Amino acid sequence: MHGLIPYKHPVTHTTKYLNAGIEFRDCVKCVTIHYSEYDNSERQAEHKSMKELVDWNFTQLQYKNPDVQLLVLKNMLPSPFLTFFLDDGEKFHIDANGKSHIELLRYIQKIIGKPRELIEIENKAVMPNQANFGQGFARATLTDVQGQMPHSNRYMEFTEEARKQLQGRHHNINKRWGDQEDD
Repeated sequence: MHGLIPYKHPVTHTTKYLNAGIEFRDCVKCVTIHYSEYDNSERQAEHKSMKELVDWNFTQLQYKNPDVQLLVLKNMLPSPFLTFFLDDGEKFHIDANGKSHIELLRYIQKIIGKPRELIEIENKAVMPNQANFGQGFARATLTDVQGQMPHSNRYMEFTEEARKQLQGRHHNINKRWGDQEDD
């Protein structure tokens, strides 16, 4: 079974997992994640939380924040940290040294993440798409839209002349073929 799923952790690519991520505030435009990998276990322990953030939550951050550029800069600097670049030109850093993976996620949510209440208000304010149809939408079927072919069970409501007109040119083609065979 090795090699069937191309990801290191396949669960991180399920929609349920991706929807559970942190959504940044609208002012965030770019995030850089800095960490290093060392052979020394003592030095590696300092960067463990940031490595876990990249392994487990990077895809969530990308999915929930499509307008934010996320960069991972690996083995460039000796201490692990995140840099957030805002739309007004300012930037700030979050130091990850000494924090666990969960503590780091909670701190990011507290500092730059949108509150759950704000996300719920924004979702309610979005107008429903008029092109959608089905259960729970304004139209039950596509045939309810003006200009669409009516549903077959509604043919009885039309006169014989209207039914022939709805059949379109295919009805006339069959007649033409029949006329040519008689010649």
